[in-house]
Amino acid sequence: MTRVLLTTTSFQDTPGPHHQQLKDAGFELVVARGPLPESEMLKLVGDIDAFLCGDDEITCAVIQKALPRLKVISKYGIGLDKVDVKSATEFKIPVTFCPGVNHTTLRARGFTDEKLEALEKSLAGAFDIKFVFNKWTLGADFLTGALKVPAEKLEDPSFELLPFLGFS
Repeated sequence: MTRVLLTTTSFQDTPGPHHQQLKDAGFELVVARGPLPESEMLKLVGDIDAFLCGDDEITCAVIQKALPRLKVISKYGIGLDKVDVKSATEFKIPVTFCPGVNHTTLRARGFTDEKLEALEKSLAGAFDIKFVFNKWTLGADFLTGALKVPAEKLEDPSFELLPFLGFS
């Protein structure tokens, strides 16, 4: 089972089905209330596949101790100043973040529970979040209908849905 270290308190404290959806997708959540200093992170890593973090200190030492199992570091929110991106890159660990993209903001733009579930299932194997927000995951009818994406944009290889929806 894929183990996810969840430390971001804003994710933990936001109401919604997101915790159960992660469990239903086969993830085991290891929950700790962050932000955590390096010393606490070092105690928790080693048998963790992914970090879903807030402002925890993810240093080179934390990343090294998490290897070889660690596959991704995902920052919930903005800013990567507490993540040693250089070390993550050297160890070929993707670092992602997506400011403001959550169930609440996506629902406000027209996403249904069905589409949110499709996104969640696709995110587990995605290299970058932008490769999940597309016509193959969401369907062309949903994009052109509910989200009002012009049909010609769906064939444009440079088109990115998140900026179109107002996310940076």
